[in-house]
Amino acid sequence: MVALALALTLAPLEAVGQSKGKRPLPEDVLPMSELEDDPIGVDRRSRALDKVPRERRPDDAAAVAERARFGPLPPKLTAKGGEVMTSTQSVRELQHRVRVAFATGLATVDVEMVFENRSKRPSELEYRLAVPAGAGLASLEVCNARGCREGLVERTAPGAPGAYDASVLARGADEPLPIAHARLIRDGRGRAIKVRAAPVAKGDDLSVRVQYATPLPQHGGEAHLMLPARGMDARVAPSEVHLSPGPLSDPRIGRAPVTGAPALLDPWTPIGLHARARAGTAVRREVVHYRCGERRCVRAHVAAAPGKPQPRNLVIALDVSPSTEGPARGRLLAAVAAILEQAPPGSRVRALAFAGRAEVLVPDALEPSGVSLRPFARAIAQAELGSATRFEAVWEHAGPWLRGTRKQRGARPLIVLVGDGGLTTGDARAFERARRAGVEVSAVNLAKRATVPELLERVYRTGGVSVAAGAALDALGEERVDGLIGALFAPTVARRVEVVGAPRVLGPLRAGESLTWEGPVRGSGALRVGARRSSARKAKAGPARALASARALSRNEPVAALAAVDRRDLARPQRDWPKTRPGHKRCDRRGPARRHGGISSDARPVAVARERVCKVAATPKVGTAGEIGVGMPEEPLLQMLRRRIMPVARGCFRRDRAGRASYDRRAVFAFTLADREVVDARVQGRIPQPLRECLLSAVDTLDVPRFSGIVKVRYPLVTESVPQPSQVDLSSGTAGEVDALFGREPIR
Repeated sequence: MVALALALTLAPLEAVGQSKGKRPLPEDVLPMSELEDDPIGVDRRSRALDKVPRERRPDDAAAVAERARFGPLPPKLTAKGGEVMTSTQSVRELQHRVRVAFATGLATVDVEMVFENRSKRPSELEYRLAVPAGAGLASLEVCNARGCREGLVERTAPGAPGAYDASVLARGADEPLPIAHARLIRDGRGRAIKVRAAPVAKGDDLSVRVQYATPLPQHGGEAHLMLPARGMDARVAPSEVHLSPGPLSDPRIGRAPVTGAPALLDPWTPIGLHARARAGTAVRREVVHYRCGERRCVRAHVAAAPGKPQPRNLVIALDVSPSTEGPARGRLLAAVAAILEQAPPGSRVRALAFAGRAEVLVPDALEPSGVSLRPFARAIAQAELGSATRFEAVWEHAGPWLRGTRKQRGARPLIVLVGDGGLTTGDARAFERARRAGVEVSAVNLAKRATVPELLERVYRTGGVSVAAGAALDALGEERVDGLIGALFAPTVARRVEVVGAPRVLGPLRAGESLTWEGPVRGSGALRVGARRSSARKAKAGPARALASARALSRNEPVAALAAVDRRDLARPQRDWPKTRPGHKRCDRRGPARRHGGISSDARPVAVARERVCKVAATPKVGTAGEIGVGMPEEPLLQMLRRRIMPVARGCFRRDRAGRASYDRRAVFAFTLADREVVDARVQGRIPQPLRECLLSAVDTLDVPRFSGIVKVRYPLVTESVPQPSQVDLSSGTAGEVDALFGREPIR
């Protein structure tokens, strides 16, 4: 276009020169330029102004050999990335169908995505499908007008080129079947399935079907599942949602009952699915075993029908220790309000706040509706009760309140620990005293982390339950807190639920609630609910693959991917890729020459969504200045111990000495610091119990800074006997002179 416009402009000048008998303008007087974007210049090698010459490259034997060895050169990367999909601008999603089937303890989700391309160039797409926490990939299928492929297990490391990457870049059959790849990942936005598929060609829609399984817990007689939003992306289609309730009743999508027509929801909207357990049904059990690496794992799930709660004598113990800072502390007041709302009519409530020591908030037994939230809010704001989480401080006040109340009201009295699921371990006698007094202790964990195993064990021994509200609220939404709290007051269906060969029991089963355990076992792995035993059966291929992948991702282990490619390509070695350095100026963007399932060609190369060969290596991130350090420096720790521990320890030793000159004691503080508090504390040594308890009180005064990880401390203390003063024998004459100094008669 530039050369043609210049020719039309210069033609009159040439004609004028000829009319006056002058020679034509020489070529050298034309403006020359080597810049590609110069609007008026032409290349010096051009001999004609009406066309642009094409550069010729030497067609040597090396270039011919490279074209024969490697696949076709991919087009220049023009893919655009969004929150959900990455591909060329001409590719978009036509349909997004979601079919959910509820079963006992698990929900199976089938997602079918249909894509179209409005460009003549075939393209690859990459899709981030958000899935709930705990979900695992079960199956993959990709189809177009020529046929379908099913996903096969591929065990390549994330980021390493595999059979799918080779097939995208390689030549194959004249009419190739489509290919796809799916891997379960976890990034900054949560858990997702990363799907890649090709080719999306004009007039040939591509269909990708992904199936995954996700846990389906039951709380308050209802099963809830929250499918996370995919994201804000203009090229993805709305969700068409179908729900099959299975053994449950009253299915709902959001707040609307399920009808024959699918529910249409925007891709940036989470999808809430609910169903209710049938009243009066028997306890539902599901026990399956599957391979997890080199071991045998079992997933056991048991759920009970809802029942009517009974009035309770209740003590709410609010954990305001330093470890509750963050989301857990922000949920404390809402959890207390939910407990007061869910308490059965006729209950009586007292309350206290605790950490290293306790402070009474509601001293008199009141109706739940008569309890004000103001004392709780004040205790949360002040939170100055020490740097520990001690149940002993709770029992000191709650014990006198609850002793003998079981005979008065019939149901067992209840202490509810509302916090982050932490506990300063050590002396367990307070829990044992509560158990002997017939008091039930339960825990509400408002943090995302798991409840401390020592707290779980001691809660279960008293017959209480542990409610993991923090993790559940992130998945179900804050409005579901009432259903979670209802487990505290539900009647007990089975006092003991355990998996044979598992490291610990699951605790008691409450009406309307479910219990789930998953992990490796020794032996059969049967589920025992009360006196009834259920044997484990082998899981089907799809659910077994989903359970194994979900467990591997949760434990940061390698996760197997699914590749819908030709089976023969999975066994091909990776030696035929170009030997080029990423980021080098002569990097070769091609891949292997041929694959059985190759989809590209020299005439119609596929536009890839991401570079395979010439991608720049990711730069490792360096910690920022505001990042929390790992561990604690030695000098600040020693200063804290000298300032906080030593004054209290001196007072304890002096009281224990009681004026005795012959006194020798040795003790060692052994404690663990984490989450801004003392999570374990012991005093080792042969010392009296009152002295031991006095020294332990010094640990609760520590002001632990923020750090990540765990710090274990051993701090020795010693006090020695006071040496006797030296004695001098005085003669009788000297003794008389000394007595005379004080006005006394000498001793005869």
